[in-house]
Amino acid sequence: EAYPDDLSKVENEIYTEILARVSDFKNKIKQRLINRTPLDKFVLEVFLVPFANVDDFREQFQELL
Repeated sequence: EAYPDDLSKVENEIYTEILARVSDFKNKIKQRLINRTPLDKFVLEVFLVPFANVDDFREQFQELL
């Protein structure tokens, strides 16, 4: 299948899907923290970093520790 000339529609679909999944992830984390008092009393910063292979990242990170 040939690539479309205008990728903006695909980009918008991907962006919308990412927003929905991040929002869902945020809500799940929030609910788990609320259910595990006193964790809901702390300010937690959560950041997402995409990795091609999380296992490789873990191995390299553990080697640095």
